[in-house]
Amino acid sequence: MTDGHFSVNSHASPLPMQSPWAREPHPLAREAAARFLDEVDGLGAQHRAGLYGVLIVHDGADLRELRAAPAAVSSALGLDTLRLPAELPTVSGDRVAVSELFPRGVPEALDDCPTSRLFAHAITQGLSPLASAEIWCDSAEQDGLRHHGRCYPASRGIARPLIRAMLGDARFAELDASATFGPTTAVFDTVFEDDHVIVVDKPSGLLSVPGLSAVADVQSALQMATGRNVMAAHRLDQATSGLLVLAKTAGALRFLQRMFAERRVEKVYEALLDGEPDADAGCVSLPLRMDPLNRPRQLACAEHGKASVTRWTQLDVVANRARVVFYPETGRTHQLRVHAAHRAGIGVPIVGDELYGRSAERLCLHARELVLPRLHDPRPQRLVAPVPF
Repeated sequence: MTDGHFSVNSHASPLPMQSPWAREPHPLAREAAARFLDEVDGLGAQHRAGLYGVLIVHDGADLRELRAAPAAVSSALGLDTLRLPAELPTVSGDRVAVSELFPRGVPEALDDCPTSRLFAHAITQGLSPLASAEIWCDSAEQDGLRHHGRCYPASRGIARPLIRAMLGDARFAELDASATFGPTTAVFDTVFEDDHVIVVDKPSGLLSVPGLSAVADVQSALQMATGRNVMAAHRLDQATSGLLVLAKTAGALRFLQRMFAERRVEKVYEALLDGEPDADAGCVSLPLRMDPLNRPRQLACAEHGKASVTRWTQLDVVANRARVVFYPETGRTHQLRVHAAHRAGIGVPIVGDELYGRSAERLCLHARELVLPRLHDPRPQRLVAPVPF
């Protein structure tokens, strides 16, 4: 269960609604979260563990602040109990059964999503939700990735269907689109090209292959530029920059995919960490899988995760940011980002990692080097892309 109450802010002007999945909370939501965190910290570490939420709403005249906390600490914080109703209120005045939104069964983690409860309470009271933030308190979460006092986006797997039902498709589409970031035109440098392959230096923010948004991607841009069915042999995260390999023929694609699958492509990444590790080098091994209720986040799971291994070494430390080199031995989704942030790994997230750390101008992770086997040539090709940070 979660709890909540109102406190009046001194801001009278409404602001545009911000997506709960935005990279950074609106400043008003962040300020509200910081005030809430100060009160929660006063409870002591043994009592405060859990996920907290704030929501800035407009009542037609003033901006107000809603709060949500784990039920175990509600009375200590002076909050009244809020529950997500079995039938959700909507801005159109209808009601939607929660069970209809989760045909495979309502997730147990529904009780751990403060943003959804805050939206439901606001709409029930005739208030307009504007900006939200979720704050993790304590450092004992099972996935080992969240850090005390930091703001995180709402759960996509839980909050998205609930908020969509409450707002309606049209209003939700506008809200969701506001959380889409990235260029609509693909601009990048070609590092290497022959008859079989093109290797480019992908900028941060550009997709490797087409996605669901209007953000530009390397694969489509090359297909349009060459008139050929150029296909990516692997992927880089949208936020990651660096060397991306694409095949110009079907035979080259099969060859390259086999090389990556057999781990015969040597890969080197460079990153800035948002702090200093306890060691100068090491090897991280964690079984990773998708978090189905919070895509695209990954989590460590001994039962269902796939093996992932990364060797790393520290180059230097400047202004409390460590520069490190990663040598991944496997290629799982978000592997380097999780290995950096997880307490069973390095324990320090990469600068700009909005999923596992805190956002910045960019994610400071770069695919710096590749040693690439070549089709019809026994000599591998060594490629380097300068680090842009």
